[in-house]
Amino acid sequence: MPLSGGGWSRLPADMLLAQALLAAVAVTLFAPFLTLGGFTGDREGSRMLDLLVGPWASWRIVVAKLRRPLVLTLVSVASAAVACLAISAWLGRPALTTVIQLHGLAWILAVAFLTLGALAAIVIRSPVSAAGVCWLLGALLLSAPLLAGPVIEASRESEVLIESVLLASPAVGLASAAGLDLMRSERFYRWSPIGERRFTYPGPARTALAYVVLSLLLFAASVV
Repeated sequence: MPLSGGGWSRLPADMLLAQALLAAVAVTLFAPFLTLGGFTGDREGSRMLDLLVGPWASWRIVVAKLRRPLVLTLVSVASAAVACLAISAWLGRPALTTVIQLHGLAWILAVAFLTLGALAAIVIRSPVSAAGVCWLLGALLLSAPLLAGPVIEASRESEVLIESVLLASPAVGLASAAGLDLMRSERFYRWSPIGERRFTYPGPARTALAYVVLSLLLFAASVV
């Protein structure tokens, strides 16, 4: 279901929705594992991190281990964007703005979850436990609009809560960047009371800023 005023989104809504949801799942549930392996698999690097006690002393190690996952996710997102543009051109429905917003935000979200994986690997010694924490946090964020449903339904003044939930959800952020009204679509309208309330989706710029700040906080926590 396209957002009102989103006439610039000319790709089929189903295709955009599939892209947004697949990107949200991939970024949220799988991106952290690209950095988890790099930190937990290198025992020498782990010992070096243990020995570095000065504030910010370990930032070089963290940046070095994040470099390859960052490049890998950037290449993956760029490849998906090129494929999406090729399909839109083949359909005769140019959607450059839509594709840039959707995939640009997807990479920013990926950066946040890569730093989450790095922090989990540094703080939690067990790789299995670190992976479990990342999966749990990712699943909670993905399902936040559904989990918050009963609280929102019981609350009369829920605008702030709805805004926070929508801002936190990668799926909602990516769908909104693609010009889609996810929470008022037929399926989600039945699953969550959010669609029945009056609300405005956070814009792509606001969502991107929130996740950039989150990335910086996670990075700071991993090097201090």
